[in-house]
Amino acid sequence: MFCGRNILIAAVSILLVQEFSIAASINSTNERDKRQASRCPGKFECKNSHCVKQFDICDGTVNCGDGSDEWQATCIKHNIKCPKGSFRCAYGACVDSVKKCDGVRDCADNSDELLLSCPGVKWLNGNYPECRGDEFQCRNGQCIDKYSVCDGTTDCTDQSDETVTQCNNENFGCPKNSFQCAYGGCVDQSARCNRRFDCADGSDEDEALCGTAPPAGRPTLKPLQPSASVPQQTTPIELALPTARPTPRPTPRPTQPPPTRPPVTASSKDCLVPSFPNTEYVLATCENNCQLRPNDVVNGVAVVNIVCKEPYIKPDSVIDYMFCFNGIWRPENHACVQTCDPLISPTLVSTCTLKGEKVPCTGRIRPGTLVRHQCQAGYTERGGLPLVDNECLPTGKWLRVARQSCTYRCGVVQTESGPDNSPLISYGEQANILYHPWNAGLYTRGDSSNYEHICGGTLITPYLILTAAHCLHRRTGQQRDPARMKIGLAKYYRTFNDPRDKDAQLMDVERIIVSEIYEGADLHYNYDLGIIEMKNTVRLSQYVMPACLATDSNFRLTSDMLGTVVGWGLTEDNLPSPTLQKARLPYYTQADCRDKLQQIAQNAQSTYISRDKFCAFYTNGTNVQQGDSGEGITFEFSGRQYVFGVVSTQVEHKVSTFTDLTNQLHKRFIEDVLLSIRNKYKL
Repeated sequence: MFCGRNILIAAVSILLVQEFSIAASINSTNERDKRQASRCPGKFECKNSHCVKQFDICDGTVNCGDGSDEWQATCIKHNIKCPKGSFRCAYGACVDSVKKCDGVRDCADNSDELLLSCPGVKWLNGNYPECRGDEFQCRNGQCIDKYSVCDGTTDCTDQSDETVTQCNNENFGCPKNSFQCAYGGCVDQSARCNRRFDCADGSDEDEALCGTAPPAGRPTLKPLQPSASVPQQTTPIELALPTARPTPRPTPRPTQPPPTRPPVTASSKDCLVPSFPNTEYVLATCENNCQLRPNDVVNGVAVVNIVCKEPYIKPDSVIDYMFCFNGIWRPENHACVQTCDPLISPTLVSTCTLKGEKVPCTGRIRPGTLVRHQCQAGYTERGGLPLVDNECLPTGKWLRVARQSCTYRCGVVQTESGPDNSPLISYGEQANILYHPWNAGLYTRGDSSNYEHICGGTLITPYLILTAAHCLHRRTGQQRDPARMKIGLAKYYRTFNDPRDKDAQLMDVERIIVSEIYEGADLHYNYDLGIIEMKNTVRLSQYVMPACLATDSNFRLTSDMLGTVVGWGLTEDNLPSPTLQKARLPYYTQADCRDKLQQIAQNAQSTYISRDKFCAFYTNGTNVQQGDSGEGITFEFSGRQYVFGVVSTQVEHKVSTFTDLTNQLHKRFIEDVLLSIRNKYKL
C-alpha cells in the first residue's frame, strides 16, 4: 500500500514527469501527423470525427459527442501537465483548484468531488473498529495490508482499495517507472499496453491509448455508472457506501502488538533488502528501528534511503533512495559505488564527462567518467610527451595509474626592437616588462598600511621567488614577518598598487626560507640567498613567467659575457626610479673581480668578494644600486634566459657582487626547497 510513504511520494512523483513526457511526446508526434492529414487542421479530431478546439481537450468539460476529448488516452498522448494552481483530475485533465470540492462536477469523471477532504464524502460511518497501523481499512470494515492499496489489484471484498476517492487524493502519487490508471492507481510502466489488464479499471489497455482492441475478459470491477456526458471507458471506480454489515474478516485480529520489523516471509509484492559493500539501507518513513538488514522484507512500495560509507557514493547523482514496487526495487541500480580520486593539478586544465554529459572534475569521481587534460597557460607537456585521456574504472582506480602534469615554460625571450633613449638609472635603460616577465618586487608594510618597496627578486617557479637573504631581514638582523610582506609581479611602476599596472599580480607571502649557512653583515654577507614561497600560484602569461635556473643547466659563464639586471634602484640622481630600469653588465670571475677591484681602489676590502660570489659591473658607473638587492642577473643561452646570480653587495660603490647560484651549496639549498614544493603540491 502507498499510505505509509506519503512524505516522500511527492518527490517520487516529480520524477515521473520526465518519463511520462518521453512516452507522451512520441505518441503526441504521431497524433499531430494524423491531425495534419485530417479534416480538422489546427484542431482536435474527436473519435467520431467531429472537430473541437485544441485548448478544449482535457479541461474537464466534455466537448466531443463521444467524450474522447476527456479520455485518459487523449491526456497522455498530448502530454498534459497541470500548471501551478490547478487540480489534476484522476484521468489527467486539469481544472482550477478553487473548483475542487465545490459541489459541482468540474472533472468529467467527478474526481474533483470524490476526495476524502470534500464535504459529505465519508469513508466509514464510525461504527467499525480501526485497523492496525500497518493495515488499510476498507469501506466495509475489512482490514488489508496497507501496501495493497491502489496497486491495480482489488484486495477489499467491496473493491474500495482501488477507487478514485482513495487513489486520487492530495497525499498520493505514483512513483517513477509506473503507469497511473485512470482512477489514480499505480502499476508498473511495463503494464501499459501489454495485452493484460493490470489496472483494476482496465485503463492500461484502453484502445484509444494502445491503438488496438483490448484483450478479452474485461476487469470484473464494477464502474460508476456515468451520466450521458461522461465517457464510459475513462470513468473511474467509485463505489456506493455499503448498506449491509461488514463482511467478517477471514482471520482474527492478533492480540499481540505488531512486530517492529517486517516478517521474514515475502509475498510477490515484497522486496528483500540487498547486501552490497559499504551500503546501508534505512526506512524513510520510520522513527525508530529504521536500519534494515540484508534479507529483511520490505512491503509494497516502501521508500528506503541509501546511505553510503566514504569513499563510496550514492549510485545516482540525483536520487539517493529506492522503493519496492510489486516485488522489484526501483531504480535497479541501488548499490553504492566506488569512486576515484580527483585528478586535479595546478598545471592542468581538466574536462570530465560522464555518459556524454559534462561533470565537475572536483570531489570524488564516478566510475565511467572520462577525463581529458590540457596544459594550463604558460605550461607545456613534460618531456614533450602528449597528455592522454583517462577513465575512472568500477574498481575506483584510474585506467592509467601514472599521474600526468605539465611543466612551466621558463626564460622565453621576447624580441626587443632596441634600447630606448630614456632617462637612465645609474646609467641603465628603461625596461619593458614583456622582456623581463620573471622580475618581482618585494614590498613590506611598516607601521602604516602602505607597502614600501625594499628589494627585488626573480620568479623561478609559479610558487617561488628567489632573492637575497639580507632582503628578508630587518636592519636589526631579525627576520621579516611574512604576514607584512607582499610580492608584485608584472609591474612597471615602483609604487605598490599603481593603477597603471594593468596586468600586475600582487601576491601574499606564505613563508620565508633563508639558507642556513647565511652570514650577515658582520661576515660580509656570505651565502646571501633566500627564497619566498607565495600563498598561491601565480597565473602564467606573457607578463608573468619564471626564469630558467642555472642550476638545471650545464651552461657555463665566461668573462665579458653580458648579463641583464632590472630593478627600481637608485638612479644617478640618488633617487629610487619610479619605473622599471635595466642594465646589461659584463661577467667577471672571482679572480678577475679581485684584480679589477685593486685597479679601482688599491686599498679596497676584497673580503666582500667571498668564495660564493661573482661580479658584474662597468667601471663607467653603469651598475646596480641600493634598491636593486635581491634582483637576479640573467644570461641568454639557446634562446632562453637563465638566472645565474642574485644581487648581493657593492664594493667601493663600483663593483657589484652576485651570489653565485652554481655554487654547490646554493644548488643544494635550491633543490631541497624545490623538492619540498613538489611534494607539497604534488607537482
